[in-house]
Amino acid sequence: MDCDFTITEVKIRLADEPRGGLIGWASCVLNRTLFFDSIAVFRNEHGEFSLSFPKKSSQHGAEYHFFKPITRSAYQRFLEAIVKSLDLTRKDLR
Repeated sequence: MDCDFTITEVKIRLADEPRGGLIGWASCVLNRTLFFDSIAVFRNEHGEFSLSFPKKSSQHGAEYHFFKPITRSAYQRFLEAIVKSLDLTRKDLR
């Protein structure tokens, strides 16, 4: 099975002044045991949501993610859980 995990909790922190498509940050708990924080939530001009997972950049421009899904279906699970939580948090985001 590609995605053998359950997102058991999602919290949303909305940006005070959304810009550049950023609307806020999400934190997720997986299987009631792992906490993932500072997932940036974006919305493009077509209304589609996307996520950016925390990373740092080296002085040479290489990017190193602290964590991220490694399959498309795992990414989709995060995205669906976060968007569902956004819908419950802010009805005007639809």
